Amino acid sequence: TNHTYGATFNLGYPISENWFISYGIGVENTKIENKGTQFEQSDVFFKAYGKDGTRAASFANYKASIDLSRNTLNKGVFPTAGSNLQFSVMITTPNSDIHYYKATTEAAKYFPLNSDHSFVFDVRGRAGYGNGYREKNGVKEVVPFFDNFNLGGSEWLRGFKRNSIGPKALYKYP
Repeated sequence: TNHTYGATFNLGYPISENWFISYGIGVENTKIENKGTQFEQSDVFFKAYGKDGTRAASFANYKASIDLSRNTLNKGVFPTAGSNLQFSVMITTPNSDIHYYKATTEAAKYFPLNSDHSFVFDVRGRAGYGNGYREKNGVKEVVPFFDNFNLGGSEWLRGFKRNSIGPKALYKYP
Protein backbone atom coordinates (compact mmCIF):
# COMPACT_ATOMS: atom_id res chain seq x y z
CA THR A 1 0.00 0.00 0.00
CA ASN A 2 1.19 3.49 -0.79
CA HIS A 3 -0.34 6.64 0.69
CA THR A 4 1.17 9.84 -0.68
CA TYR A 5 0.13 13.44 -0.34
CA GLY A 6 1.93 16.64 -1.12
CA ALA A 7 1.93 19.97 -2.89
CA THR A 8 3.99 21.54 -5.66
CA PHE A 9 4.38 25.15 -6.71
CA ASN A 10 5.37 25.81 -10.34
CA LEU A 11 6.38 29.04 -12.04
CA GLY A 12 6.97 29.24 -15.78
CA TYR A 13 7.37 31.79 -18.51
CA PRO A 14 8.26 31.97 -22.21
CA ILE A 15 11.86 32.83 -23.05
CA SER A 16 11.18 33.23 -26.78
CA GLU A 17 8.38 32.54 -29.26
CA ASN A 18 8.89 28.75 -29.15
CA TRP A 19 10.81 28.17 -25.90
CA PHE A 20 9.28 27.93 -22.40
CA ILE A 21 10.95 27.34 -19.02
CA SER A 22 9.39 26.44 -15.69
CA TYR A 23 10.63 25.82 -12.16
CA GLY A 24 8.98 23.76 -9.47
CA ILE A 25 9.40 23.12 -5.78
CA GLY A 26 7.30 20.81 -3.66
CA VAL A 27 6.96 18.51 -0.71
CA GLU A 28 5.67 14.94 -0.69
CA ASN A 29 4.92 12.75 2.35
CA THR A 30 4.71 9.02 1.75
CA LYS A 31 3.80 6.02 3.86
CA ILE A 32 4.45 2.71 2.12
CA GLU A 33 4.01 -0.86 3.32
CA ASN A 34 4.42 -4.25 1.64
CA LYS A 35 1.94 -6.73 3.13
CA GLY A 36 2.02 -9.03 0.10
CA THR A 37 4.59 -11.06 -1.78
CA GLN A 38 8.21 -10.15 -1.19
CA PHE A 39 10.23 -8.94 -4.16
CA GLU A 40 13.87 -7.95 -4.46
CA GLN A 41 13.44 -4.23 -5.12
CA SER A 42 11.19 -3.73 -2.08
CA ASP A 43 13.50 -5.79 0.14
CA VAL A 44 16.46 -3.58 -0.79
CA PHE A 45 14.36 -0.45 -0.24
CA PHE A 46 12.96 -1.54 3.13
CA LYS A 47 16.40 -2.69 4.30
CA ALA A 48 17.61 0.91 3.91
CA TYR A 49 14.44 2.81 4.90
CA GLY A 50 12.24 0.37 6.85
CA LYS A 51 11.32 0.66 10.49
CA ASP A 52 12.92 -1.97 12.74
CA GLY A 53 13.23 -4.63 10.03
CA THR A 54 9.60 -4.33 8.86
CA ARG A 55 8.46 -3.86 5.30
CA ALA A 56 7.07 -0.40 6.05
CA ALA A 57 8.49 3.11 5.78
CA SER A 58 7.41 6.73 6.12
CA PHE A 59 9.37 9.61 4.68
CA ALA A 60 9.22 13.19 3.45
CA ASN A 61 10.80 14.32 0.20
CA TYR A 62 11.39 17.88 -0.90
CA LYS A 63 11.62 18.08 -4.67
CA ALA A 64 13.00 20.73 -6.99
CA SER A 65 12.56 20.64 -10.77
CA ILE A 66 13.28 22.54 -13.93
CA ASP A 67 11.57 21.99 -17.30
CA LEU A 68 12.57 23.37 -20.68
CA SER A 69 10.36 22.95 -23.74
CA ARG A 70 10.33 23.94 -27.38
CA ASN A 71 7.01 23.84 -29.23
CA THR A 72 6.51 24.53 -32.94
CA LEU A 73 3.23 22.61 -33.34
CA ASN A 74 0.63 24.18 -35.61
CA LYS A 75 -2.22 23.28 -33.17
CA GLY A 76 -2.44 22.55 -29.46
CA VAL A 77 -4.85 19.64 -29.98
CA PHE A 78 -4.52 17.20 -32.91
CA PRO A 79 -1.44 18.85 -34.46
CA THR A 80 -0.64 18.08 -38.10
CA ALA A 81 2.80 19.72 -38.44
CA GLY A 82 5.70 20.84 -36.29
CA SER A 83 7.54 19.42 -33.32
CA ASN A 84 7.52 19.41 -29.55
CA LEU A 85 10.61 18.82 -27.39
CA GLN A 86 10.67 18.69 -23.60
CA PHE A 87 13.55 18.22 -21.16
CA SER A 88 13.00 17.86 -17.40
CA VAL A 89 15.21 17.39 -14.36
CA MET A 90 13.88 16.60 -10.87
CA ILE A 91 15.98 16.17 -7.73
CA THR A 92 15.10 15.55 -4.11
CA THR A 93 16.84 18.15 -1.97
CA PRO A 94 19.55 17.19 0.58
CA ASN A 95 17.10 17.62 3.50
CA SER A 96 14.84 14.86 2.04
CA ASP A 97 14.65 11.34 3.44
CA ILE A 98 15.41 9.76 0.04
CA HIS A 99 18.07 11.28 -2.23
CA TYR A 100 17.71 10.75 -5.98
CA TYR A 101 17.29 12.54 -9.28
CA LYS A 102 15.54 11.87 -12.58
CA ALA A 103 16.16 13.42 -15.99
CA THR A 104 13.69 12.86 -18.84
CA THR A 105 13.26 14.01 -22.40
CA GLU A 106 10.34 13.63 -24.79
CA ALA A 107 10.17 14.49 -28.45
CA ALA A 108 7.42 14.40 -31.08
CA LYS A 109 7.60 15.37 -34.76
CA TYR A 110 4.56 15.57 -37.07
CA PHE A 111 4.90 15.24 -40.85
CA PRO A 112 1.90 16.12 -43.05
CA LEU A 113 1.62 13.64 -45.93
CA ASN A 114 -0.51 15.83 -48.21
CA SER A 115 -1.11 19.54 -48.76
CA ASP A 116 -4.36 19.80 -46.77
CA HIS A 117 -2.83 17.92 -43.76
CA SER A 118 -5.58 15.29 -43.71
CA PHE A 119 -2.95 12.53 -43.43
CA VAL A 120 -0.14 12.90 -40.89
CA PHE A 121 2.79 10.72 -39.88
CA ASP A 122 4.29 11.30 -36.44
CA VAL A 123 7.36 10.01 -34.63
CA ARG A 124 7.65 10.10 -30.86
CA GLY A 125 10.25 9.13 -28.32
CA ARG A 126 10.83 9.28 -24.60
CA ALA A 127 14.00 8.60 -22.62
CA GLY A 128 14.97 9.00 -19.00
CA TYR A 129 17.68 8.33 -16.46
CA GLY A 130 17.57 8.34 -12.70
CA ASN A 131 19.85 7.41 -9.81
CA GLY A 132 20.63 8.12 -6.18
CA TYR A 133 23.25 10.61 -5.09
CA ARG A 134 23.99 9.64 -1.46
CA GLU A 135 24.45 6.59 0.73
CA LYS A 136 22.03 5.39 3.41
CA ASN A 137 23.21 2.84 5.99
CA GLY A 138 26.28 2.13 3.85
CA VAL A 139 24.24 1.41 0.69
CA LYS A 140 24.13 3.73 -2.36
CA GLU A 141 20.65 5.15 -2.75
CA VAL A 142 18.69 4.51 -5.96
CA VAL A 143 15.39 5.66 -7.45
CA PRO A 144 12.66 4.10 -5.26
CA PHE A 145 10.89 1.13 -6.84
CA PHE A 146 7.54 2.97 -6.73
CA ASP A 147 8.93 5.87 -8.83
CA ASN A 148 10.30 3.78 -11.74
CA PHE A 149 10.02 4.89 -15.36
CA ASN A 150 7.09 3.35 -17.25
CA LEU A 151 4.77 3.89 -20.20
CA GLY A 152 1.60 2.59 -21.79
CA GLY A 153 -1.80 3.97 -22.63
CA SER A 154 -3.24 5.46 -25.80
CA GLU A 155 -0.57 8.17 -26.04
CA TRP A 156 2.41 5.80 -26.06
CA LEU A 157 1.46 2.20 -26.71
CA ARG A 158 -2.08 1.24 -27.54
CA GLY A 159 -3.47 -1.93 -26.05
CA PHE A 160 -1.68 -1.48 -22.72
CA LYS A 161 -2.97 0.27 -19.61
CA ARG A 162 -1.37 3.57 -18.70
CA ASN A 163 1.97 3.11 -16.87
CA SER A 164 1.77 -0.68 -17.20
CA ILE A 165 5.03 -1.15 -19.13
CA GLY A 166 8.25 -0.80 -17.18
CA PRO A 167 10.56 -2.59 -14.76
CA LYS A 168 8.99 -5.66 -13.24
CA ALA A 169 9.54 -7.01 -9.75
CA LEU A 170 11.78 -9.98 -9.08
CA TYR A 171 9.64 -12.08 -6.74
CA LYS A 172 11.05 -14.43 -4.11
CA TYR A 173 9.37 -17.79 -3.91
CA PRO A 174 9.74 -20.02 -0.85
